[in-house]
Amino acid sequence: MRRTFLVTLMLVFLCLGSTGCITWSHGIKPVQPYYGRAVSDTPLVLEWNPATEPSDETRYHVAIWDASSVQVYGATNLAETRHVVSKQLAAGKHTWSVRPLYLRDEKWVPGNWNRRKYFYFIGVLFGWGSQPYYFIYEP
Repeated sequence: MRRTFLVTLMLVFLCLGSTGCITWSHGIKPVQPYYGRAVSDTPLVLEWNPATEPSDETRYHVAIWDASSVQVYGATNLAETRHVVSKQLAAGKHTWSVRPLYLRDEKWVPGNWNRRKYFYFIGVLFGWGSQPYYFIYEP
């Protein structure tokens, strides 16, 4: 009985002292700028991996938001997985997302925006969420 209690107590302290975070990409994975990186390229170039079910009819929609979540740039109907941003962005933190557009029954149907998902745990507490990819623009 005493040994079981000690083992249980050790496991409780081990769980309380454990912390961690697991992250993964959801949707189209960005190539550049990658998550959290500083970028100084002028003009800014966005690049991403192709959609998981690419076809000749697949197009892309990209959007960039500033730190206050206002969309400052958008481009749609892109055939390539690389895009040169035609607008000069202000310096600072920006988020960006890309989503596929599929031609279904002669109509463009958008897929999901890509996101970075995470699961974290601190002791016996845990949580999950997602957020867009971000970069720091330093022209």
